[in-house]
Amino acid sequence: MQSLYICNLCKNREYQIYLKLNVCQHFSNVKYQIVKCTKCGLKSLYPIPDSDELQEIYKNYLITSSREETEAKRINIYMEKLWLLKKYSNGNKLLDIGAGIGTFVYIANKQGFDAIGVEQSKELCLTALNKYNIKLINSKFENIEFEKCLYDIVNMNHVLEHLVSPFEVLIKVHNILKPNGLLLIEVPNQFDNIFVNIKKKLTKSIIEPSISLHHCYFFEPRTIKKMINNAGFKIIAVRQCSGKQNFPKIAIKKTFEFFGFGVGNFIEVLARK
Repeated sequence: MQSLYICNLCKNREYQIYLKLNVCQHFSNVKYQIVKCTKCGLKSLYPIPDSDELQEIYKNYLITSSREETEAKRINIYMEKLWLLKKYSNGNKLLDIGAGIGTFVYIANKQGFDAIGVEQSKELCLTALNKYNIKLINSKFENIEFEKCLYDIVNMNHVLEHLVSPFEVLIKVHNILKPNGLLLIEVPNQFDNIFVNIKKKLTKSIIEPSISLHHCYFFEPRTIKKMINNAGFKIIAVRQCSGKQNFPKIAIKKTFEFFGFGVGNFIEVLARK
């Protein structure tokens, strides 16, 4: 474990304890705490698990989850993302980081993109090959040497929160994107939904993460936007709620979102190099 706290966003060395945990999901007999940087407010698991611990976490995660079922539910979401990328991109060469079983890559290629994916799990890469006849790059993104200015688009769907050093990964992504290239990121919002937090305060209930205690980072709109900006990107759009909700509800959420509040269970950011 990393015993010395250094904020990954602002390099501050001081934190406040936000929540104490007796167990980390998929990794038992370990006490963790979620801490908040006193300078920028970034929330993270502390101590951050080391590479061996993370490998154990994700081995157990693969055993206890069905990625194929999860991916099947995301097909329409992926289509929306690809429509957004078509709208803003000047090219079609796409890299999907944390590609899982390759569903996003498969759909992207069907939609006219020249897409490839990176996935560190051998099991998921094998599933991608058997299910979609797609050969993913079986490696951690951090370990691959890419050419600079290689891709028009990089997609990271629920990946950044798992990384030990997300800011450094964003810097690398910036380097491999072509000038004016696009970055599309989605992360969960586990603690900063204003409606959930108001309800918990009114009912005096204990704040707990919604899911996935194994995440290394717990982003909210202002911290994910600041990290992306600091990595050299210009933000084009931010989305926190689905357009399928009824008008009064979506209007209220959009109003709160305009003033910087978290309003949903995810945060999607589209940015340009």
